[in-house]
Amino acid sequence: MPRVKADERARRDALVWQMFLAGVSYREIGKNPRVRLSCRGVELAVRRQMSGTAQRRNLLTNEAMAVHTERLESLFATAYAKAVSGNARAGEQCRRLLDQMARVHGLYAEAGEHPAFEDGDDASADVGEDGLDDLERFRLRTQVAT
Repeated sequence: MPRVKADERARRDALVWQMFLAGVSYREIGKNPRVRLSCRGVELAVRRQMSGTAQRRNLLTNEAMAVHTERLESLFATAYAKAVSGNARAGEQCRRLLDQMARVHGLYAEAGEHPAFEDGDDASADVGEDGLDDLERFRLRTQVAT
C-alpha cells in the first residue's frame, strides 16, 4: 500500500480509534473502505493513538487510586474506633478493609507464599541484597514520579 500523507494518516488513525473504542475487531476495522489496513496496520494505528493518551490515563489512574484510598481509610477510621472498644463486628470490618487495601496496593501480588514467623524469627531478616526491606521496596515502587 502506498504511503499516505501525515494529515490523511491522522484522519485514518482517528477513525480507527473511534471504531476500536466502539468495540469493532481489528479485522473489521481493516476491511473498512476508509481504512484499508491489515490487522497489524490497525494495531499500530491503535498503539499510536494510545501513546497520545498515556499521560492522561496515568493521571486519571493516580487520581482514582487516591480517591479510592481516601475512602477506604475513612471507612477504616470509623470501624477501627469501634473495634478498639471491643466491637467484634467492627473488628471484622477492619480486617476486610485492610485486606482490600492490601489488594489495591498490590501487596499480595508480590508477597507470594511467605511462611509464618516462628518463635525466634527476626523480622529484619526480610532485608534483601539491595539493603531494603519489603516495606521500603513497596514505598519506592508506589511513589509517583515527579
